[in-house]
Amino acid sequence: MKILDDPLLDIEQLRKDLKQTREQGYAITREIRIPDVMSISVPVKNYKWPLALTILGPINRLEKRVSAYTTELLASSIAV
Repeated sequence: MKILDDPLLDIEQLRKDLKQTREQGYAITREIRIPDVMSISVPVKNYKWPLALTILGPINRLEKRVSAYTTELLASSIAV
């Protein structure tokens, strides 16, 4: 995906991304709005408002430990 591409403008891609996010329980984005930045987000379920926990940082630091960060976020989302 190019940095300037807006995934929210392609409704079919958005539907596919949402389905994948629901199935795996988290979302990972890379360079969507900011070059060289990625994020990992997980929903906090059964909270009184829509809520998500997110880690945002440089790709070169987060990419190396995506699995560990995702696991920690998922565990933390249950504890909220």
